[in-house]
Amino acid sequence: MIIPGVNGAKQKQYFVTRAPLQRTTTKPACKAEENSPLKVVMDRVCTVCHEMFSHENPSMRAECREDCFRTEQFKRCLAVFQPPRQVQKMLMEFY
Repeated sequence: MIIPGVNGAKQKQYFVTRAPLQRTTTKPACKAEENSPLKVVMDRVCTVCHEMFSHENPSMRAECREDCFRTEQFKRCLAVFQPPRQVQKMLMEFY
């Protein structure tokens, strides 16, 4: 790209070059990043859990999402939405 100088009659031209973009082909460390619908669901679990319990733990959402959703906080949030064993058993018998 050429950028003209601003010195009236003595205009100089400056050449600006850009480094070529380098693309990386490494896989993300978090498998949830590879699966967009899964990440949306996992993120939603953390968000709803935060909305329910942020009065007890204001950093609930961040703790839930930490380490690619591999925290105890995320497991606790999942447990909130998991039906009791009795309901699970009924559902398994039905299907």
